[in-house]
Amino acid sequence: MTSTKEKDNNTSGIDLNIYEKLIKEESDRLKQQNDSLQYKLSITSNLLDISKYLNTRIASDNIFNVINDVAIAIFGVKYSTIIVKESENTYLNISNVNSKNYKNFNFMHKFFGEETFLISCKQELNIDSIKEPDSKSLLGYPIFCKKEFVGYMILEHPYENFFDTHKVHFLGSLADLLAMTYENYMLYKQLDEKSKNDPILNILTRAEFLDRINKIILKKPQKDFALIMIDVDNFKHINDSHGHIFGDSALIQTTNVIKELLDENDIFARYGGDEFILYTNSFDSTKELITKIEKLRMSIEKNTIELNGSKSSITMSFGISIYPYDGKTLDSLLNFADNMLYMAKENGKNKVEINL
Repeated sequence: MTSTKEKDNNTSGIDLNIYEKLIKEESDRLKQQNDSLQYKLSITSNLLDISKYLNTRIASDNIFNVINDVAIAIFGVKYSTIIVKESENTYLNISNVNSKNYKNFNFMHKFFGEETFLISCKQELNIDSIKEPDSKSLLGYPIFCKKEFVGYMILEHPYENFFDTHKVHFLGSLADLLAMTYENYMLYKQLDEKSKNDPILNILTRAEFLDRINKIILKKPQKDFALIMIDVDNFKHINDSHGHIFGDSALIQTTNVIKELLDENDIFARYGGDEFILYTNSFDSTKELITKIEKLRMSIEKNTIELNGSKSSITMSFGISIYPYDGKTLDSLLNFADNMLYMAKENGKNKVEINL
């Protein structure tokens, strides 16, 4: 027979084993929970750092390349690609690899919809429309901006089963951050585009024009070019006689006349008020240049401005400087063209003045 003391000892042993097992399970659970919290904290910290970093570079044309570099560094993947909608029918396709094998957005959208997709295979994946040739693991995450689907972020690795649950969740967080960056980038582009174009005449602003010409001069062009300062004659009289609304319409209609006569490489801008400026290198001789500008002058003179029953015609004066003969810097060329414009005004207006 088993004594009561032996039974108590056996029971204590069983209870101790149960307690040890429970303690170990609880310890493992707490450790797992702690690891998960540490991982989430690490993600949050990384995302905050990434967000600060991206916000300082939102004006950069390489902002999405920066995000790709960040993804490669964090995930340890070989390839990172971002495909986002730029307009209704065009997409930005940015990858860290110069590949002819661009991701086909329409194929992916049809194949995966607007969902996360994870593909892993022992063999190299044979889906040329969405991956690099040596990839065996592919993870794609949809990007939404204001609840609208705008693209994917795609990571690739040459090992199979590379992407675990943590990586999937982290990419989701990075995709959310990418969505905010995308929204800020598109807003910046819109504002930047507005700052480059005159809101009334829909031609370049003075600042944008000067920036472009300065870049041309810095490249020390081999071909001659001309800067033409253009000013409406007696514009104050037009405003006083017909009103400012008619004056604005006169500028718009005259701008359209000029734009129709410009060559592909010409750059045309509003310099300020009723003054314009034109860059052209579409000439092989001074005579050819004068013929071109005279054609502009005569077309403007012949054009009738009409608005709400009121009619008028305007003329413009032109002052020309030629690089490098009249100046080799932007300031010197502008000053020379301005002096030529002054001479055109002094000599009776509605004229083209050039230093022959």
